[in-house]
Amino acid sequence: MVGMTEPITVLLVEDDSDLRYLEQQALEMDGYTVLAAHDGPEALRIADQHVGPIGLLITDLIIPGIGGQGLARRLRATRRELKVLYVSGYADQKTLAAHDPGVPLLRKPFRLDGLRALVRELLAGPGAA
Repeated sequence: MVGMTEPITVLLVEDDSDLRYLEQQALEMDGYTVLAAHDGPEALRIADQHVGPIGLLITDLIIPGIGGQGLARRLRATRRELKVLYVSGYADQKTLAAHDPGVPLLRKPFRLDGLRALVRELLAGPGAA
């Protein structure tokens, strides 16, 4: 269709399968293409195999195999367009800010509509794809 753009791809990394499913469904309802992974190594494999751009990485800070911050650093090395949203039930915002200034943190538990709104805001902000 004329004027239609490709959906933005989101890489979602969450080791809790139920939460990952709910987050994926919520994001797909908003029209995003969601690549879902349960841990860091799987996320890296998925990203390596995905030929198009990935607009946003949503990752739990504490995930098996590689932490969320390490995952973000590795992916940003080859995907400069990548925006990041951290999710955690454990992280201290001040500690996170010291390591990754400017990267938002969504605290668990959260409402899915809050996640959806934050994703829309991040992807519409400066440098949006």
